[in-house]
Amino acid sequence: MAYLALTGQPQQRDHLLALLWPNYDSASGRNNLRRELSNLRKLVGPGLVQSDRNSIQLVESDSLWCDTTAFLQRIKTAKSHHVADEPLCDICVRILQEACELATDDLLAGFSLADSPAFNEWLFYENEQLKRAIVDTLQQLITHYEARGFYENGIPLAQRWLGLDPLHEPAQRALIRLLYWSGQVTAAQRQAALCKELLRDELGVEPDDGTQQLLDAVASRRLRSPETAIKNTVAQTEGSD
Repeated sequence: MAYLALTGQPQQRDHLLALLWPNYDSASGRNNLRRELSNLRKLVGPGLVQSDRNSIQLVESDSLWCDTTAFLQRIKTAKSHHVADEPLCDICVRILQEACELATDDLLAGFSLADSPAFNEWLFYENEQLKRAIVDTLQQLITHYEARGFYENGIPLAQRWLGLDPLHEPAQRALIRLLYWSGQVTAAQRQAALCKELLRDELGVEPDDGTQQLLDAVASRRLRSPETAIKNTVAQTEGSD
């Protein structure tokens, strides 16, 4: 069902047989497919499954909902609404925030088919694509909230980003910045220390230059917020006139 829902297209019976039961003979594979098709109709209702001698597909319906496809649809909607090279508007922010709430970080978590390397490969690829889309969405929202000075709004987004890859330095930097700028200086310093410890223990490396500069600024309590940097730039410009 997940495969049919995520592909969103009619699937040839022969393709499904090769994908799901590659080690079965044709007769056994077709028996398995008929059984699963019967179970699927019982699960979602006969009217939502269309099939003929060659193909099978799920019919779009309000009563048939998939969190991943809903997430991807909202991403598509926000992209079509957003004006290139312009800041996100309130509508885009709302849509992207809804998308983040819908998305699961791991598609079909813990599921695999022992006898189907092709299905497992497809699932791995879909998971990687999904994670990239989630990270891109989180980054867009974090950038928006940083620019607006809504630092606390960005913290749970940065935490989720970091949860996808605790060793990813850009995610670490985002969380440290947001904690610091929201007034949680001690929490930012703790996160900075944890970042350095993780990189050493897990990868045997030191933070890159950008991360180290951030850690130093947080340790000395000298990290400027974007608002402060803008004010200083304006003041310098006015002073030179």
